[in-house]
Amino acid sequence: MKEFWTKLEKNPRFFTFFWGALGSFAVWLIVEYSGSTLLYLGTGVLGFLTDYIDSRYARAAVLQNTTYSYFILILIFVIFAVGWREISSKISTSLKEPKEERDENNVKPIPKWVPYFFIFVKLLIWFYLLLALLFLAGESIVLNASSDFKQHVRIVAPYISDQEKEVILSEWSQMGSLEDYNNIYKKLIPIAKEHKLVLKSNQNY
Repeated sequence: MKEFWTKLEKNPRFFTFFWGALGSFAVWLIVEYSGSTLLYLGTGVLGFLTDYIDSRYARAAVLQNTTYSYFILILIFVIFAVGWREISSKISTSLKEPKEERDENNVKPIPKWVPYFFIFVKLLIWFYLLLALLFLAGESIVLNASSDFKQHVRIVAPYISDQEKEVILSEWSQMGSLEDYNNIYKKLIPIAKEHKLVLKSNQNY
């Protein structure tokens, strides 16, 4: 194999032909299979997000707000994100320090694998921060949906019978997806319009 690469490098025409053919094959693979691959990945991501949103509405069905924990989690997230940004910046600066300065300060040279490992750690941490952000967005859905519904039921309660109210509460308690949530509001919104009521959305979260 080593001899093959040596011969390849010594023959410019064959070298150009070899890499040209390899590049063309790579482009063909990308064009041929990128569509189905991207479609599969997109469908998977969309499916994950849809299931996650549905799970948040299913959680909202219990009508138990945890406002204090939501704001505590936001505070922890902000502190960690800002702290990591500062630490990451300092580490990046130290890794870029010229070799001459390290020699002057009697600092041991950095192994070649360290920068690559640091890039991997950065990507991993930012990935988990994105997941944390997604979790906070999900908690916001839960809190908004729960507080909205309780307020809206109180608004329409005088204009519907106790039986109708119990049916709406029962459907909410059985809610398991965004579609169920929308179906419940298909009943609440006409009642509000009939009696000229305004169902305001919660803006706290």
